[in-house]
Amino acid sequence: MRFLLLLLFTCVYSTQIHAQKCKYDFDKTDPMTDERVRRNVYEVKDYFRISLYRKGSDMRVELNVRMLQLRDEIIQKGAPLDLRLADGSVITVHAAQDAGPTAAAALGHVYTSWAVSYHISAQDMRRISNTGIKVARATVSGEELVYELKEKLSKKTAQGAQCLLQD
Repeated sequence: MRFLLLLLFTCVYSTQIHAQKCKYDFDKTDPMTDERVRRNVYEVKDYFRISLYRKGSDMRVELNVRMLQLRDEIIQKGAPLDLRLADGSVITVHAAQDAGPTAAAALGHVYTSWAVSYHISAQDMRRISNTGIKVARATVSGEELVYELKEKLSKKTAQGAQCLLQD
């Protein structure tokens, strides 16, 4: 009998140790729809951030980019964002709508920022959860931006995607 109790305790304890605790940068309920909204932001560079987002069953990858100088280019609906995963495969997601520039001045410089939202399927989010994002590539204001994520950050994207896939 003691052996069974010890075995049961060990199973429960090890399950709790291995259970993933999910933390989000944003975790709220939409007051209009009562749907849970979650987001994690991954700072690749201080001017290039990728977010994984979920509201209800709608999943997205978001990109926030900031560049020097005043720029007026719009990132068009359908513009691609390529994500190379740690396993070498590539996922391409497309902008859900046009993303206009926002300009601001700071420390004697003018910056232009874009916030772009890309639809992603649950299947592709699952692919991210398996290995994480290794490289991101987007074209913004006529410039191709390619950034490699450090291994630690890549693993965080995998963990974040795993969390978003949980209900």
